[in-house]
Amino acid sequence: MPRSGTWIDDVEALAVLDDALHHCGTENMRTPAVVTAPAELGLGAAEAWPFAQFRHALDASIDQPAADGRQQLLNASLNAIRRVCRR
Repeated sequence: MPRSGTWIDDVEALAVLDDALHHCGTENMRTPAVVTAPAELGLGAAEAWPFAQFRHALDASIDQPAADGRQQLLNASLNAIRRVCRR
């Protein structure tokens, strides 16, 4: 099933998620753009788990002890999102 977004929209959404990955250790990245990007990219995707995992990792607070693994989880999720979007 084709997704509704254009290629440029996908590139921009992936750039937003990449920026969130690089700033998640020091900033709360639950901005409107970061919250909506996985939802937009996930429309019609064959696999939904990478998008849900990315959103779940964003929910972890910077101050929580588990936040150390947050960037690793976001990175793994973003890599999976990139693979799903290439299909």
